[in-house]
Amino acid sequence: MIVTFMPFLMKSGYGLTWRESLVVCYGGLRGALGLALALIVGVDEGFSVRMRELVLFHMAGMATITLLLNGSTCQYLVRGLGIVQESEVRDRLKKNFMAELLVESGKKFESIKSNKYLSLCDWQKARKLIGIDDMLQEIQKSQAAEQHQSHGIGTGLLSYQKFKDEDIYAEARYRLLRIMKGLVWEKYEESQLTGPAARLLAEAIEMSLDDNRKPIAIWELLYSIFTGNKLMNLYFKAKDWFIIGRFAKKYIADHLSFLYQVVTTFVIIAEEVIEHQGDVPLSKEHIKVVIEELEKNKNDASNYVISVQDQFSDTIKNIQMRRAAYNVLFFQRQQLDRALKEGQIEDKEYNDIRREIDRRIVALDAVLSFQEWSVPTLNDFVMQFPIFSSLRREEIDQLKGQAQIRVLQNGNSLYSKGNKIEGLYVITKGIVRQYLDLEKNSTKHGLGSILTFGNVINDGHVALSNCVAAGEVQAQFIPASTIEDVMRRNVEFESVCYKNCLHQFIKFMPQSAGELATLDEQTCLNFVNKSRLVKLERGIKFQLVSGGYLFKGDIKKADNTLRLNKPGYIPPSQDDYVCENYTIYLAFDTEIRQFLTGKKASDVRKSIARGSIARGSISGGEPVAKRSRMSIHDEVEHEKVVKKEFDQMYPAHEEKPIRDERQPEKQPVREERELENIIHEEKHEDETQP
Repeated sequence: MIVTFMPFLMKSGYGLTWRESLVVCYGGLRGALGLALALIVGVDEGFSVRMRELVLFHMAGMATITLLLNGSTCQYLVRGLGIVQESEVRDRLKKNFMAELLVESGKKFESIKSNKYLSLCDWQKARKLIGIDDMLQEIQKSQAAEQHQSHGIGTGLLSYQKFKDEDIYAEARYRLLRIMKGLVWEKYEESQLTGPAARLLAEAIEMSLDDNRKPIAIWELLYSIFTGNKLMNLYFKAKDWFIIGRFAKKYIADHLSFLYQVVTTFVIIAEEVIEHQGDVPLSKEHIKVVIEELEKNKNDASNYVISVQDQFSDTIKNIQMRRAAYNVLFFQRQQLDRALKEGQIEDKEYNDIRREIDRRIVALDAVLSFQEWSVPTLNDFVMQFPIFSSLRREEIDQLKGQAQIRVLQNGNSLYSKGNKIEGLYVITKGIVRQYLDLEKNSTKHGLGSILTFGNVINDGHVALSNCVAAGEVQAQFIPASTIEDVMRRNVEFESVCYKNCLHQFIKFMPQSAGELATLDEQTCLNFVNKSRLVKLERGIKFQLVSGGYLFKGDIKKADNTLRLNKPGYIPPSQDDYVCENYTIYLAFDTEIRQFLTGKKASDVRKSIARGSIARGSISGGEPVAKRSRMSIHDEVEHEKVVKKEFDQMYPAHEEKPIRDERQPEKQPVREERELENIIHEEKHEDETQP
């Protein structure tokens, strides 16, 4: 049967090779189907008793033989055909990990010897039970074999010099792709992906895993799937038809939502893997090559998202709005579950709130719909973008009054590196390419992109990069003088602009970025979120205990050991800095190393939580105790903190107290005194209890 359909099997799915067909024939089913058919014959009284017994006997015998013979020898056939190749690099990594494990185990073993509750322990027998000597002997054997193969010249335990680059690249791809596959299902558990989207993305990663000796090509597979949907052209033609058009638009919206989920999640996962590339236990040179392959896939996917946003901006806007709402609703559901688990709310309260959250989640499906594209105005961006949220009405009117509509054709330059710019562009239609030196390394920017505050902030309004139109582009142009005038009058807006353009300075001036050079855009924004924008005149001394970033000016250390006169990273120091002239810089609230260490620890905690490790298992299997009842004093203080945070976050919801005209004005004072008496009595009761 397999031989007959071999031509079709070789071209369908992953493709079946002749080696794999031999394994299928040799392994195959272990008699399950044959036993099922034999049992049917065994209960059929139309056959003689002897015939039924013979069929059952022979079928059971064949199933037993195939299980014992074929089942036990199939592994040797697979190895002999070379279908599964064991990586020598992976074996070396295992040996290296065992060595590190032995070192840490030895330290732990020595440290517990001083435990007074282990004073009667027989440490030699304990060492034998642990298996330290056996692991050590295995590592020594592998070292001796390696020295023999290298003619007595030891290459060292952590050396990979004897392996081919192709083998190390394959192992690096294998490890990075395995991490990505795990992240896909983590995003699914966080409800950032639907089941079909997660399966497609996991399958694309799996296909790259199957052929890890070739460069990573996840995006090529995803792109071929998206562009190979022949029905989309038909639905686009039918979207304006009577009755049918409604269903066509629904299908288009669902397809775009599915596409947007897959592509954006792939970009997010790729960025996480790139950020944590240092955790892979291989040489940096080999990891760098594989990371470059992954970055190319990520950049192509990002450019595709920008193209889709440009073509279907209003539909993508609805998709983003729904995803944002769902993320917050899912967070509310998690907080609600935690509150129930810790005893902060009762079951009835939990059910009421949970029912409302679930109702809102279900209602999100009605938000998604296909809408025709229309060119947005500047007011659409000013009112919606977070960077403009601190502007006052007169400042918004000033920007709108000075804005000009500019239309650029394919290849037209918006600005060139090193040249003075006139203002910034807000893209309302089309796509532009931004690059530093070579256009092949460019990044695409589409609808809603602001290009760029970094050019306006840079000394002399000098452009940090090059930017050209990739097709017909329509943009709102705002003069740099107008932006600067608004920044002078609105300190909060000015601070946000500097924080948002920091990554542009890091990206286009990496040689002076120092330890900030490893940050991606989102991580950079998170890092500088609580930083302070500082402006100082000449001669003023200051300190940067956590470091900072210099935008303008000339500074030096008081002892003349360091001098900075161009944009760049200011390392943390307890020493004084002195301004040589007017200076503008960001003062970080946390050191970059401390921030990255804390972020890594947070990622570890998240991975533990995703691994379904319950608190009870961490504490030795004991159930988590519910939070004890707060005292009146604690409740009052807690409510004060919550009210303060609520009023700061939602000032529009702050209610003014209504005074009761029938009571004297001193009533609030009496109520406060009564509350103080209750708190005092409660404290007195606590002190008198045994």
